[in-house]
Amino acid sequence: MYAGQPYPFGIDAIWRISNNKIPFMNSLKMKISIIIAVFHMGFGVVLKFLNNKFYNQRLAIWCVTLPQLLFLLSIFGYLVNVIFCKWGAFTADDAGTAPSLLMMLINMFKFNYEIKGDPGDTFYSGQAVIQSFLVILAVTCVPWMFLMKPLILRYRYKRGIGLDGAASNQSKLADNGEIQKESGGHSDVHDDHGEDFENFDLGECMIYSAIDTIEYCLGCISNTASYLRLWALSLAHAQLSEVLWSMVMRMGLQIDAYYGSAMLFLIFAVAEDAESIAESVYHQPPKAADRSAAYRLARRLFTLDGFKITDVAKHLCKR
Repeated sequence: MYAGQPYPFGIDAIWRISNNKIPFMNSLKMKISIIIAVFHMGFGVVLKFLNNKFYNQRLAIWCVTLPQLLFLLSIFGYLVNVIFCKWGAFTADDAGTAPSLLMMLINMFKFNYEIKGDPGDTFYSGQAVIQSFLVILAVTCVPWMFLMKPLILRYRYKRGIGLDGAASNQSKLADNGEIQKESGGHSDVHDDHGEDFENFDLGECMIYSAIDTIEYCLGCISNTASYLRLWALSLAHAQLSEVLWSMVMRMGLQIDAYYGSAMLFLIFAVAEDAESIAESVYHQPPKAADRSAAYRLARRLFTLDGFKITDVAKHLCKR
């Protein structure tokens, strides 16, 4: 029973018959899609950290995983936090005065906070300082991911040559498994053919590190945009459901009970058969891009090197 006040949690049923139903639902579903995307990517980075910790790859943790997590949280994690704050701070009565998150994100990278009386205005004290710090932190994480690991590996390689010669490079660079393939499907110090450490190439390592950095930074944006397809699919299914109800279900229920139920059964049977025939006739094999979508998504977070199934017991025994 409606008590005269908007519901504190959930969606009020009155939105179903309101004139601005579509803009409101679009905004809500868009925010939910972004939240799911950020949580998914954050979960993937945490799994990457656990994987590095399992193999005791400390260099990958401090020089790759940590800046990746900070980059994700400083931009997209902050956006999710502001979404929840906006939902809690503004009610239905003062929703018109709520700041625009899109303008806030744009002004965040422009360092522009002087828009007074506009939906892009700040809505909490210290917002300019916090957002400026987060942008600087995100920008700092890019060279951190790109330069730190190759330079540290080069330093260890040079130190190993100066101390013990080429024979001691393996013990100096190994660092409990750091020489194994990390962050990019490549070897930091040797390739898949098992070359020795005296063949360490800084230029090649820098190229791989640059590719991984660019791929991750752009992947955060593209993966968030990919999750917006959830919003688009939800919108399409909602509209189809309304059409199905107004043009089929409601018309069938208005007819006599026996004839209406028979008509609905026939309509759904024909529709199901037509859909099955269309799928069998027009079904196309998945494209290579579609088949590699899951691989590309996982590739942004893991090297996907793997090992032979026969080596599983060997790896477990080593642990």
